[in-house]
Amino acid sequence: MTRNGVTKHPKEWKWSSYNQHTNGKGPVVIDFHDIYLSLGDTVKEKRKRYAAMMEERMLEKGLLSKQPHFPYGLILGTESFIKEIITKYTSHKFYKNRKSYFLDSQTACLRKPNT
Repeated sequence: MTRNGVTKHPKEWKWSSYNQHTNGKGPVVIDFHDIYLSLGDTVKEKRKRYAAMMEERMLEKGLLSKQPHFPYGLILGTESFIKEIITKYTSHKFYKNRKSYFLDSQTACLRKPNT
């Protein structure tokens, strides 16, 4: 959500695994991957090294800035899934003035793409 401009940093996005990896907090429990588990002997060490590694990587790759290839919100999935998500979430204040458009039977966006 950082790359599409919704947040400035992954730690601000509720559903990002960044918070689970760096402070053990988040809305869901995740399975930690082998790279994370190898970052240190203690939880504190792993969290600190993960945060440093991610900060370096995000700055190096420019991932904290809005990316031009994310100009609008896409919903990917089956047509029924896409319709369910649009019905369920377009009434949210974030999407209040957006309209949905189907790009094809498998892809929808929440506003008309710039063409």
